[in-house]
Amino acid sequence: MTISDAYDNFMFEQRVRNNSPATIDFYTAVLGAFIDWVSQSIETVEELTIKQYKEYIIHLSSSGLKSTSINTHIRAVKAFYNFLIDEDIIGDCSHKLKLIRQSKDEIIPLTDDEIGRLLACFDVSDVLELRNKCFVLLMLDCGLRRSELTRLKVSDVDFLQRSLLVNGKGNKQRIVPMGATTAQYLCEYDKRVQNKRNGKSSSPFLLDRFGNGIDNNVIKMVFQDLKEQSGIKRLHPHLLRHTFATLYLVDGGNLEMLRCILGHSSISITQIYLHLSSNYALIRSSHNSHVDRIQENLCNFNKDNKLGTP
Repeated sequence: MTISDAYDNFMFEQRVRNNSPATIDFYTAVLGAFIDWVSQSIETVEELTIKQYKEYIIHLSSSGLKSTSINTHIRAVKAFYNFLIDEDIIGDCSHKLKLIRQSKDEIIPLTDDEIGRLLACFDVSDVLELRNKCFVLLMLDCGLRRSELTRLKVSDVDFLQRSLLVNGKGNKQRIVPMGATTAQYLCEYDKRVQNKRNGKSSSPFLLDRFGNGIDNNVIKMVFQDLKEQSGIKRLHPHLLRHTFATLYLVDGGNLEMLRCILGHSSISITQIYLHLSSNYALIRSSHNSHVDRIQENLCNFNKDNKLGTP
């Protein structure tokens, strides 16, 4: 079997499993790059071994990609190998299919001041600016992913209950509450774009300038502009989700409830925010410095001595 035929079989299997269009697009792009690379050295899938897997990691590393990006690519290749193993096309080397050690950049949630600067960037008299503010509020107040904004439909927004029906990863649905401020801006946006919709409840809630549903590129361009406007150089869409989760716990929220809101399959994923919220609360609080108290006592002592206090 050729490498190309094996790739086609793998992609067919993804469609049989009813994987989301986003997953299909991911494998098409990321796994497709591996197929192009490996086809330069071998022709048949029977020649595929752990050697090519490791050589591809070296190839990606030499291209200057970050370790997180390399592992994103390798996860797709690993899924391809495991598919071939399950189909008895190649020998079982699954125990050797390892990811690389990933450098962990410290996530720094937005401060209250930065949130204020971000929310002040919008002239909501313009409908596109109003829409862009809705982008930010849905991520910052509800913890939505960028891709979840693109899937939000008119019927998913419940203004009476102030909640959203979110279609998350793997087509899993969850109910997410929203605050009064977010509901107010979404309601105003909804009124102002009614004439652009076809009247169907299945219509996209968030629209581009032509009246079509937004895509990831629209959100990406909006955040590039916001980075410059706000002066927050580390700003990106997922940072708002991180900030939401951190502040949810800082403000006394429950970890299991947060897992449900974020749509995490396991609470172990959500637990990263315990560390972030502790750090955030520490920065917010005034540090109870023992050294400061000693220094203050010394200053008072010296002051009393100068005054001749017995």
